[in-house]
Amino acid sequence: MIKYALCCAGGHAFEAWFRSGDAYERQAKKHLVSCPHCGSNAVEKQPMAPAVLKGIRPSGTAAPASAP
Repeated sequence: MIKYALCCAGGHAFEAWFRSGDAYERQAKKHLVSCPHCGSNAVEKQPMAPAVLKGIRPSGTAAPASAP
């Protein structure tokens, strides 16, 4: 699943979840993505920062040793 920040032609900002980037592109091309505020189908993706997960270590890395 991927979450996109979207904005309609009316300037309403909102977020929506899609199964994949391709799923968003297919739905947007068919005008199936609409603004929940005004119903406009003229929707575009907005820049987003990537999600950063805390507390998850890449496999193969050790946790820091605790002080005695």
